[in-house]
Amino acid sequence: MDRDKIQDVLNAWKLGIEELGALRRAMRDDIEMAHGDQWATIGRKPNKPQLSIDIISGRIRRRSGFIRQNMPEARVVSLSSRGDEFCDIMQQTLKYIYSEKDNYANRIAAIDDALTTGLGWLHVYLDYSEDVVNGDVRLMKISPFDIVFDPYISTPDFRDLSYIVHRSYMSKKELKRLHPELAKDIDLITAEQEASYENEVQRIYRSIEDMVNVFDYWYMDYENEQWYINLTNGDYGKYSDDLLPMEGEIKLIEKKVPVIKLRRIISNSIVVYDDVTPYVRNKFPYIPIVCYANFTHPNWENRIKGITRRLKDLQFEKNKRRSSITENVLNKFLRGYMKLKDETADLSEYLEGNQQVLEVDSLDSIREIPPPMIPEALIVLEKEIDNDLNVVDANLEMLDNAKTYQAVGALQLKLRETLLVDQEIFDNVNYAMYKTSSYIVDLVNELWTTGKFKMICGYNMPYMEEYKEVEEQARQINQMAQQFAMMQDTSAGQAQAAALQQGEAILQQVALLQQKIDKYWADFDKDRKNIKFLIKYGEGVEETPTYKLAYLNTFTALKHQGQHVPDEVYIEFLDIPKRIKDKWLQSLQAQAQQQQAILQQQQAHETELERIRAQVKLVLQEMKDETDIAIQKLKMKDVYEYDILKRTEEIDANTVHERRRENNRLSEEGKA
Repeated sequence: MDRDKIQDVLNAWKLGIEELGALRRAMRDDIEMAHGDQWATIGRKPNKPQLSIDIISGRIRRRSGFIRQNMPEARVVSLSSRGDEFCDIMQQTLKYIYSEKDNYANRIAAIDDALTTGLGWLHVYLDYSEDVVNGDVRLMKISPFDIVFDPYISTPDFRDLSYIVHRSYMSKKELKRLHPELAKDIDLITAEQEASYENEVQRIYRSIEDMVNVFDYWYMDYENEQWYINLTNGDYGKYSDDLLPMEGEIKLIEKKVPVIKLRRIISNSIVVYDDVTPYVRNKFPYIPIVCYANFTHPNWENRIKGITRRLKDLQFEKNKRRSSITENVLNKFLRGYMKLKDETADLSEYLEGNQQVLEVDSLDSIREIPPPMIPEALIVLEKEIDNDLNVVDANLEMLDNAKTYQAVGALQLKLRETLLVDQEIFDNVNYAMYKTSSYIVDLVNELWTTGKFKMICGYNMPYMEEYKEVEEQARQINQMAQQFAMMQDTSAGQAQAAALQQGEAILQQVALLQQKIDKYWADFDKDRKNIKFLIKYGEGVEETPTYKLAYLNTFTALKHQGQHVPDEVYIEFLDIPKRIKDKWLQSLQAQAQQQQAILQQQQAHETELERIRAQVKLVLQEMKDETDIAIQKLKMKDVYEYDILKRTEEIDANTVHERRRENNRLSEEGKA
């Protein structure tokens, strides 16, 4: 049985080698042209100048640099009205995994393989060397020559892939560490060269010691699963008893679902593993990255291409022409003289000796040999190759001249014109990173515990920063209470009681925040089992750092011109950590709220003043009205009343006069 399984794996490898042979040979030539000997494919000739004026690697590095500087971030989006906690945690997890230095380096190396040869491979797996429970997600760049795949696929996204074979060259010592139960069988295997199963990367080692070839055969199989359909609300999914009780009318069906399986063999001798993949059940853990793809063409060497293959002919032409020009110049005298046969002057003695004066019979008898002339056709063709490059490939001079401090509109136009030819590259890279992100989310969601996510998110998750501040306040109050307890006076006891009371309030806040945090993670645990989500990657070049920097410089220029740019918008485009942005925005929000409160107080004060002014004005108006009425009444009194009043005044005046006379008489009598 094992012999048949081993033969199936070897047959799959050999089939891929044969059917993909033309593609692999083309990729090998691409590697030589971009990073090796550009004359290797046509052979060098002895005693002839053979120059390599590299025009390929620089163009690859420019595309690679642009991709590195403008790598979008993956976003996790829920397809329902809930699941925000799940999406936020998964997004932080992706950012954490991609920020690992080794993962970043391997991801970029796989992209560079795609730019060079047309095809790169990224392997996603779990490394249990440090975390023995959950493992750590690792990204490994796999050489395109170490993988063969189903040669009968017909889609450029490799969606209809049925198998992948990954060949590794490993030592017996390492294999025995990985599979100690097979140590005796591994020792019996005869050491072998790597080239035993390879047709392109034929690296022959002088001392192979105990090295052997290992094949990981990942293939797709199908199994029956029980699924449910909710006829009431249209919901569906994989059935399990954990879903009970379920509301609505439920129907159970048997469904064939794809399952990825792994069979690992050592050389042609031992089957190490043959079972369901230890990772995501329905996805291959290898992500292909394609540069240019045209699956309409029947031949594999023309289906997948990199930048190198499009420029190979121009590179050959430039190298040959420059070498021909150099040979043309070096094979002729660079300096010399010619003289008439009848001339008696010794020209050799003059040129080689110390003679300063040369006596000649005639001034026309000796002439300098003109320098060699390079054929004009070679010069014209040498100049035309630059134009040919801009026809075959993108005009990268425009990209070199694009400055990030330019206005956003000008930068957009310049970059769009330059990168129009490369849009297919960026789309394919973004699609590969989308598949990688999707696989990672499925992998960690299925195999990681909640504690692993808590460790990754740390204080970036909701409520944790506030929880930390409240904990610090509780610690300070506890210290104060201990200090007061050591003091004996009455005031210290009162202060200690106040501190304890304040501490109880803070402990209540801590308990409330802990409840919120527990609920947050409880919702996450609930959502991760049945949430439907979508990965978005590469929403557009406008979200890349290059464009953000252009926007930032534009907003800065507007601020200097006195134009109003909202602080929230300006801060969004600053290249600073998110936590600092959040604190800054919270500070601005607090200032805005304080200013709003002051403005409301001022408005209330002004409203109260207006109310008092209105009341005073009303009272004054009422007093004026009453005065006017009184005056009007006086004016309307009849003559009789006036005469009586006048008569009363006359009587009063007479009385006063009589009293004065009586007083004078009495005064005189008193004097007498």
